[in-house]
Amino acid sequence: MNDKLNEYLKINENLNVDYGGEYQTRIKSYLVNNADEALANKILTSNKNIPDCFQFVLKEVEKEYIAKCGKTSGGYACSDEHVYSLAIHYFDETSIIKETVKVVKPKVKETVKVVKPKVEEKVEEKVIENKKPKAKKLTKEEREANSYGGMTLFG
Repeated sequence: MNDKLNEYLKINENLNVDYGGEYQTRIKSYLVNNADEALANKILTSNKNIPDCFQFVLKEVEKEYIAKCGKTSGGYACSDEHVYSLAIHYFDETSIIKETVKVVKPKVKETVKVVKPKVEEKVEEKVIENKKPKAKKLTKEEREANSYGGMTLFG
C-alpha cells in the first residue's frame, strides 16, 4: 500500500512555494509512512495532491493565527504534529476541495492623448516702407529756439 501511496503522491509541481519542496516532501513522507489502510484508500481516491494540501495547511494556520491574535500579518508558526494533522484532515475530508486562486490582473489606466487639430492661420504680410516722415519747415524763430536748447533770452 505504501508503494501505491508513494506513487500517487508524486510531488512534481509548485515546489518553489516552499523553498524547493522541503515541507511538501516532509508531509508526503509522513503520510506514506503513517497512513492506515482507510486513510490510504481515501488519499488514493481523493483526486487531491500534496501541493494543494500544502496550500491548505498554510491557509488554515493563517486563519488560526488571525482568529487567535486578531492580526492579519506576522509570522505563523505551529508544531509539526499540527501540520501533519491538518494534512490528514485535508485528505480525510471529502468536503474540502481545491480552492482555485483567481489571478487578478491590475487594471491599467488607459491614457488618451488629446490632439487638437492644427488650425492654419493666414498670416498677412505687411510691407512697411522705410520712409522718413517729411520734415516740417520751421520758421526762423523756431530754428533759433532749437539752436539754443529751446530757450531764448528774449522770451
